[in-house]
Amino acid sequence: MKWSQRKKTQMIAIIFLLVLVIGYALLNSGESFTINLEGDTLMFSYPEMTSVSVNLSDLESISLRSEFDTGEYVSGVDSFRYLFGTWRNDELGEYSLCAHSHVRTFIILKTHNGFVVFNEGSPAGTADFYYAFITLLEQEGYIAPQN
Repeated sequence: MKWSQRKKTQMIAIIFLLVLVIGYALLNSGESFTINLEGDTLMFSYPEMTSVSVNLSDLESISLRSEFDTGEYVSGVDSFRYLFGTWRNDELGEYSLCAHSHVRTFIILKTHNGFVVFNEGSPAGTADFYYAFITLLEQEGYIAPQN
């Protein structure tokens, strides 16, 4: 069967369009991680993954950092949009990371059991969460009031 130039062009255009639609669907599949406060436990969950939890009474310190070096992937999810699981770097050693990969501002929780690093979908959202979380921790007596 011999195809005309017009048919070949149409077929290429259809294949290209399908690749774009499938790529968009994969990148925007609705998967995301969630952060929930359940009683005195901060829970980080990602579809089909084990959750990461932090008991608020185990907190030793909390900090807001820009340009934190996440280090290398150990296990979990390392995708275009999300980083969720275990990472390792020179500063913290092995730690839990729950982050949007394009956001370079992080909240670092130091606990009795190690470190959990996370962020929100934007630097401003991460900073807003940090300050609201600090206020909650102060009000609930988990940390001393900050001046």
